[in-house]
Amino acid sequence: MRLYINLFQPTAKLMRKERHGTKVKKTYDAPKTPCQRLLASPEVSEDVKVQLQQSFDELNPAALKREINRLLRKLERAYLKKKADIEQCEKELVLT
Repeated sequence: MRLYINLFQPTAKLMRKERHGTKVKKTYDAPKTPCQRLLASPEVSEDVKVQLQQSFDELNPAALKREINRLLRKLERAYLKKKADIEQCEKELVLT
């Protein structure tokens, strides 16, 4: 999930807030991914930028999203199974 969010999910960063009486005007930067922000930063070394760009080029966002969804469904099934097992145990305790 970390790779999907950092490389493919753009976010709008709050640049400034201006108060005008009771109203607050918020100004946002254009939506960019954290990866794009790092690549544009002059504070990041070229070696790190090259590695980041290689990671970005090697990944498929659709495949990553499918894998995340598959793992979330697996987690949900495990939770529901455990919940059903606990409820069954509670019913058995009440009956005894």
